[in-house]
Amino acid sequence: MRLPLRHGILALKRADAVFALAAAAALVAIGAAKPAPDTASATTLKLAPAPKAFIDTSGAPLECAVYARGRSGVALYGDARTWWTQAEGKYRRATAPSAGAVIVMGGTEGGHVGVVAHVIDKRRILIDHANWMGRGEVITNALVEDASPAGDWSAVRVWNAEAAAFGGRAYPVLGFVLPL
Repeated sequence: MRLPLRHGILALKRADAVFALAAAAALVAIGAAKPAPDTASATTLKLAPAPKAFIDTSGAPLECAVYARGRSGVALYGDARTWWTQAEGKYRRATAPSAGAVIVMGGTEGGHVGVVAHVIDKRRILIDHANWMGRGEVITNALVEDASPAGDWSAVRVWNAEAAAFGGRAYPVLGFVLPL
């Protein structure tokens, strides 16, 4: 979909521009961005507020598994990378995201888990998670995109709120654990 914009240049930092483009693409995909009615000479683009990730360092440092367990009610323990196999027979498991589900990722020594806060569209979600940057912080509304070639959520890229860009690598996804 091509959206005509009024001629002119926006003065944005490169990282802000990358985020704005990613957010606009996500919003267009869900229909939240609608061009204003066409006037005689120009059309402007009106966007709903873009999702913004928040980093909270005010509390005690948290590991991702402790945060995900408390936020979701999924009572699994140990390294995040073990949650997928631990969930078998105890919780329903899925290969696609749904609000409230725990995303289980590999690609790091201990793995990573987060809680799906919102499904934006078939390739983008927002998650709440802890310790992504390794300092015990809690990040809410972090944008995650399906990076798998098949669109099957087997790999994702995670928004880095400090860099205001997606990370440079994709992380394998073991699946989504659904709370009871």
